[in-house]
Amino acid sequence: MPIFCLKIGAPKQLLLFFIFSFLTLQAVAQDFTKVDQYARNYKAKTKDYKVLAVELTAPFDNPTDKARAIYVWLTDNIKYDCKKFHKRQKGKAKKKPITYRTEQERDQILKARKMEYMTLTLKKKKGVCEDYALLFQKMCEAVGIESRFVTGHLGGNPQKIGKIPRIFNHAWNSVQLDGQWYLVDATTGSGTNKPGCKGFQKNFNGGLFMTAPQDMILSHYPDKEEWQYLEQPLTKEEFSQLPVASSGFYKYLVADYAPKKGLINAKENAKIKFRIKFGAPMNGQMSLLVNGKFQKTPFRKTSDGYRELEYDLKKRRNKTMTIVLKDGDKIYNVLTYKSK
Repeated sequence: MPIFCLKIGAPKQLLLFFIFSFLTLQAVAQDFTKVDQYARNYKAKTKDYKVLAVELTAPFDNPTDKARAIYVWLTDNIKYDCKKFHKRQKGKAKKKPITYRTEQERDQILKARKMEYMTLTLKKKKGVCEDYALLFQKMCEAVGIESRFVTGHLGGNPQKIGKIPRIFNHAWNSVQLDGQWYLVDATTGSGTNKPGCKGFQKNFNGGLFMTAPQDMILSHYPDKEEWQYLEQPLTKEEFSQLPVASSGFYKYLVADYAPKKGLINAKENAKIKFRIKFGAPMNGQMSLLVNGKFQKTPFRKTSDGYRELEYDLKKRRNKTMTIVLKDGDKIYNVLTYKSK
């Protein structure tokens, strides 16, 4: 999943066209079967993240397999801590004050605190997004892989489409492999939370490892422009206009889709043709969920490998439309749109 470098100085509209025309067309599912199996069966005997990282990745030579083993181990062993999440939401999470005389002393205190947080996360086997991201970063660095701790906004609420994100509510990572930067979200890759974070449901998603920047921007907006890893970074306004990608988008490696805009003008679009193509094997049933109700007409397969559905919007505003995939007994949201 290479990063597409665009010519600097090209018109913004043309740049955006290229970004989203080539969205994930190069996405190819790598075979991590052996790495994943080993990582899931590995039993940690230490709470030291450095020792854990070295021992966990010892059987693998290339950095990609090492990073994948770390990702899978974290998603398989760390649960999302809803209790900690609610404490933070209510402002009840206790933070130790920092007293220091020099910047060097401050850095040492913060470093020790991070170590404490990581040890506690490994001991309790649970944490919030910051804990997942911090562990992934430090474990990668322990085996010589460059990784960064990224903070920003995680999209997901269809009512927020068209609205500029104001709150930075999530943490994830970037990692450099084979000379390129990719994005990693071990938190979302580990499973999902019930509405209101009333419980964690484990559900591994391998598509949030080595995610191309053009894909991740459909759900993750970092608070620093350079962390987008796009040649032409998107503004908050442009991000707000995109459809929202959910777990199914990443799990099944969406290779192309239409429409490209997530906020659809109802006056100009009486009917919408949804088209989507997957890069990973997909044998489930696809439906359209409109304002919480499943539509009777299913997506049809086309000769060019897409799944397609035409929906009559009837020029109505304030409709949320989500492409949904049912695979066995599990249902995944893929992409969500909204009419205005």
